[in-house]
Amino acid sequence: MILVADFIQRGLRKISHESFVHLHALDLNFHKTSSKNTVFAINRAIRSIESALRFTLGFATPIVVEFTLLCGMIGFYCGPIYLANMITTLGLYAYFSKVFSDKRRVQIRQKKDAEKKQEFTLNESIMNYETVKAFTNEKLEDRKYSAILDKVRDSANVVQKSLSHLNIGQ
Repeated sequence: MILVADFIQRGLRKISHESFVHLHALDLNFHKTSSKNTVFAINRAIRSIESALRFTLGFATPIVVEFTLLCGMIGFYCGPIYLANMITTLGLYAYFSKVFSDKRRVQIRQKKDAEKKQEFTLNESIMNYETVKAFTNEKLEDRKYSAILDKVRDSANVVQKSLSHLNIGQ
């Protein structure tokens, strides 16, 4: 990553500068009819380019190069049977990791949703403190919040256990 960091930043600087110059070259009508979100979207797109380049050059490319070199060496020194065994093993590893990670994403999303619901319920209950007190609904609010906390705990346990299972499987 050290080798490509400067390359990525120089490329981003060039793209950012060209976008800046292009925006100033557009006519007044464009700037009157477009919202501020358009400019922010351009900035977000440039940051997305940075993430994509960092992933490609810092993660994907080295793996492809390493895998290619490894296949060549195993095939040359050990023969096609060992090469087929290695490719099959790595293929199964990648397949297992992908399938299991996809399942984990759903569980993590459910955990995040439960945490958002917990935060909303807490804020809503505190914001309506006077109403809760006026109608003596503290116990109802407590039961509601406790049930949500149980869901958050359960979903956090599911996520942690699935991470352990993924690590064991890998």
